[in-house]
Amino acid sequence: MGMDWAVPAAIFFLSFSLTVTLITVLAVAVRLRRRDRGPLAPPAPSALRPYASHSSHP
Repeated sequence: MGMDWAVPAAIFFLSFSLTVTLITVLAVAVRLRRRDRGPLAPPAPSALRPYASHSSHP
């Protein structure tokens, strides 16, 4: 049997293509959800500086 590499290669190729497909679908879904808010939507609040917009510090 000289085709012992075929089954692991097929499993690897199928899992790799499935992973790429899932990542692409997630990226497109996030992009469409962001576009739904419109270009003039306020930016998401930052977790690092939640009160940066009305801070009393100079």
